[in-house]
Amino acid sequence: MTRNADETSASHKLAYTIPEVAELSSLCRATIYREMESGALASIKVRKRRLVTADALKNWLANAQAA
Repeated sequence: MTRNADETSASHKLAYTIPEVAELSSLCRATIYREMESGALASIKVRKRRLVTADALKNWLANAQAA
């Protein structure tokens, strides 16, 4: 079974926007921003955009599950 290019690239994103992180985690944007501000969720800034890397998102979710 083969995947089309859109499915493959979407499942292997390197970074997510804040609205995408909110949607993926089922949390509101304000919660995501609070988590970043507290240092619990790492993010990077690329020009004017704030992004969360896939690894940072996985680590944050793993830590939240363990707590």
